[in-house]
Amino acid sequence: YVKELGSRLGETRATCFMQKFRHLLPSVEEANALSGELRPRDRFEFTLEVVEDLITHDTEEPECIVRLKKYYSGARRWRSVVNRKVLFHEGLQRLTTRLTRRGDSADLSQEREPA
Repeated sequence: YVKELGSRLGETRATCFMQKFRHLLPSVEEANALSGELRPRDRFEFTLEVVEDLITHDTEEPECIVRLKKYYSGARRWRSVVNRKVLFHEGLQRLTTRLTRRGDSADLSQEREPA
């Protein structure tokens, strides 16, 4: 990414961007450590991300942003896990039905014998 950025914007601007990124990274890591210690049940995660404008990405330097993600916790977290598992299994059943109707006789629910 840095090489591509250097070829688009020039080495000086790419180096400047990387210095900003490296300067922010320890702060983000510290924020994650602090939130993990002070509020572990909240399931916060700070991430350092790069944002570019699609229209001016050839001429403008990208920006560094810090994003705060909050993952599900408690009952909502478990509901999400259950929903994903149920949807996965329902999708697998539909795929098996479709393949059977098409004439593909491979049974996706059985393990294959080792070759």
